[in-house]
Amino acid sequence: MSINGYFKAVIENYFKAEKKTPKVKAEAKELINQFKISEKYEEFEDIEEYKIMKVQIKQIYDEVYNNK
Repeated sequence: MSINGYFKAVIENYFKAEKKTPKVKAEAKELINQFKISEKYEEFEDIEEYKIMKVQIKQIYDEVYNNK
């Protein structure tokens, strides 16, 4: 699976979760950290997909850390 495919799948799973349990939030925090590392090393194959995922990661960040 490509790095883009991995992040797309994990992001989709987060948004599909009916309840944002502590486990889901912990996994989301790990996702955010992994995404930041991948950004640092520019591992994304498709820049347009990356831009969409960046917005989604920001939304997840806001939900997990800012309770929005």
